[in-house]
Amino acid sequence: MGDKKSNVDSVEVGYEFTCTSCSLSEKAHYKGTKPPFSRNIVLKYPSYVMKDPFSPTGKGEILMLGSDCSICDRPVCISKDCSIFYKQIFCLNCAQNSIEKFPVEIKVKINQCKKYITYIINLTFVLYVVSCYSRLIYECFLL
Repeated sequence: MGDKKSNVDSVEVGYEFTCTSCSLSEKAHYKGTKPPFSRNIVLKYPSYVMKDPFSPTGKGEILMLGSDCSICDRPVCISKDCSIFYKQIFCLNCAQNSIEKFPVEIKVKINQCKKYITYIINLTFVLYVVSCYSRLIYECFLL
C-alpha cells in the first residue's frame, strides 16, 4: 500500500490549470512537491508546475503556476492579485473571509489587496455603465 504523500509527489500529467480568481489558463505538466523533470527542487506544498519553455531541454527549470487554496481547495495562481502566501497558499477571497486568523502584517497585505480589487470592480462597473449609456445614445440617434 502506498501512502498518500508519495502519490501526491509523483503525479505527472498534462492538463489545463485555470486560476479561479483571474481565469489564467495554462498547461500544467505536474502537480505535487517533487517535479520529476526537475533536479533537486522540492516544493514546500503541492503546486501546479510546468516545464520552463525558455530554458534549454534537460536543464530541469520549472515555472510555478499556482496551488490549491488551503481553505476552499480551488486552484489559484501565484499572482499577488489572486493569492497570498502565509505558511500556505490562500485565495484572496478565503483570506478576506478568515482575516481574523492572520497576524497583523498579513492582515495589512490582505486589506491592501482588498482595496485594489474593490477599485478594479468599481472601475469595471463604471466602464460597463458608460458602455451601456453610449449604446443607448447611439441607438437613440439611429431612430
